[in-house]
Amino acid sequence: MEVQAKAKWVRTSPRKVRLVARTLRDLPVSEALVACSFMPKAAARDVAKVIRSAQANAENNFNLVKDDLVIKDIRVE
Repeated sequence: MEVQAKAKWVRTSPRKVRLVARTLRDLPVSEALVACSFMPKAAARDVAKVIRSAQANAENNFNLVKDDLVIKDIRVE
């Protein structure tokens, strides 16, 4: 099962957000959120917000357990 979340109108350049996003691929969601909280980049807050949104979508819409969630793909366009 794949769950998606999007952020629109983020006022950070995609290049800066990609630096954060690349480090989070294939991590469990809980580890990715912890990693975002310790990153010195401002873009990490925006990425963490989208990850929390996807986690909430998985829990509320698909009845998935949050401990089993893994970031399969993360894109910045």
